[in-house]
Amino acid sequence: DRDDKTVFAGSIAQYWKKVLPEVVQSQADDTLSLDYQVAALISSITIAREVAALKQRIKELERKLKN
Repeated sequence: DRDDKTVFAGSIAQYWKKVLPEVVQSQADDTLSLDYQVAALISSITIAREVAALKQRIKELERKLKN
């Protein structure tokens, strides 16, 4: 409900600790924090790998269709 229409997003560190523990840090007060920069980088790399694999699969299927 902000006037500048800024969108905020967050996530739960407890979830990421199970899935990708290297992006979660334990604090002195026993709370957890999420390193969004590392999480974003790892997510970007993962997506890029998936895209590359899908492109390769498309090329293979196109080649099979031509034959």
